Amino acid sequence: GHSLCAPDHQHINGRNFTLKEWEQIETTLKRQVSTNNCRHAKSYGIKGISENPYSEQELNQMLDDSNKEVTYTTRKKDADGNYIKKTLPRYQATQVQRNLETEIRKLKDYKNQIDILGDKTESNIIQKKIAQKTKYYKSVSEQIGISPKMERTRIVK
Repeated sequence: GHSLCAPDHQHINGRNFTLKEWEQIETTLKRQVSTNNCRHAKSYGIKGISENPYSEQELNQMLDDSNKEVTYTTRKKDADGNYIKKTLPRYQATQVQRNLETEIRKLKDYKNQIDILGDKTESNIIQKKIAQKTKYYKSVSEQIGISPKMERTRIVK
């Protein structure tokens, strides 16, 4: 089990099932365990002997952590020119973080290509965009209470 669990796997997070129960559950999952960015893993035990490492309280805490609503400021403005705030469950907010990391990596890749071509003006424009997006990424991370993972914004040259 883990905190910040996707909604489609919350009902299985950290729970025990018999093999028969699991086979039935597994057929209902659109996204199979350990695929498509799923961090769950199956482990086997003996019913009545093996203990679940998670208490009911811990399981409920993980669920609360995933679904706790957080608010952050978007990059969109309303009619009055104020930045629009958005409220999402914490798990969905981490997906906003992942998208920003991808956008930063794409900008860095593009800047590398521009640097190879020697276009200093465009390179400076892109560097400013990278700095702005990185600042925004750190701001969103702070607002949702989840540390930025700067290593996810790095690229290999």
